[in-house]
Amino acid sequence: MNSLVILELESGEVNRPSLATITAAKKISNDVDVLILENDSKDAVARATDAKNIYHLSTNSENLLAEQMVNLLKELSKKYKFIMAPSGTFSKNFMPRLAAILDKQMISDVLKIHDQNTFDRPIYAGNAIATVKSNESIKLITIRATAFEPYSCENGKSNFISLEKPKEIDLN
Repeated sequence: MNSLVILELESGEVNRPSLATITAAKKISNDVDVLILENDSKDAVARATDAKNIYHLSTNSENLLAEQMVNLLKELSKKYKFIMAPSGTFSKNFMPRLAAILDKQMISDVLKIHDQNTFDRPIYAGNAIATVKSNESIKLITIRATAFEPYSCENGKSNFISLEKPKEIDLN
């Protein structure tokens, strides 16, 4: 089962929530690819993540809209059983949109992974934990970063795959 992890970077380095998401992805599959939006950071990401493939935009992209992100991920999603991102403002903007476009249910704020279909997530403002099972063909998952240790790797080697920046969306 292959996974795609959408990473968040801070000053060109993979942030802790993203590293925790990689740890979670490795619990499901050792076949993990990542997507970054900063072309200049791909070598640092390769060293830190040990991802099989690193998808990156051919040019750095600032102010990418959620709709553009969904257009980018819609085609990529066909290759993966799991699409994962850290649970944060960035992913809360595009992951529900991607779930709607793909007509798949999203599993948010995962705290624990039991197996490839079963996950724990908080409900009732965190006062209870629900164990949920998904039989979706593609699972869209956000990971609560504090629930997993950050992934550690020192000499990862990856293939780099350049993607074109999604077209601007006319909002008029």
